[in-house]
Amino acid sequence: MQYKFIPAKIGAAMVDAGMDIPDVARAVDMTAAGVSAAIHGKTSPKAATVKKICDALGVVPSTVVEILEEGTPRRARKRKQEKE
Repeated sequence: MQYKFIPAKIGAAMVDAGMDIPDVARAVDMTAAGVSAAIHGKTSPKAATVKKICDALGVVPSTVVEILEEGTPRRARKRKQEKE
C-alpha cells in the first residue's frame, strides 16, 4: 500500500506540535531531506515511516495521510475524482 501526506494537514499538525522539518527529522531519526521529501510527496513513505512521523507530531495517521490505491496512477485517480 502506498501513502501520501496531505500537505495542509501535515503542516497544521507540525504547527500544532510546534515542530518544523528539522525537529521532526531528529525525533524520527531521519534526515531533514528525507522527512521533507515524504511530507511534500516526492517519495512514497513506508507505513513505519508514516507512523513514526505521526507519533512525533502526536497525531493519528488517518488524519494527515491519504492512502493511495494500489496500482492506480495519481493522475487517473485525480481525473476519476473530478468526474464524481
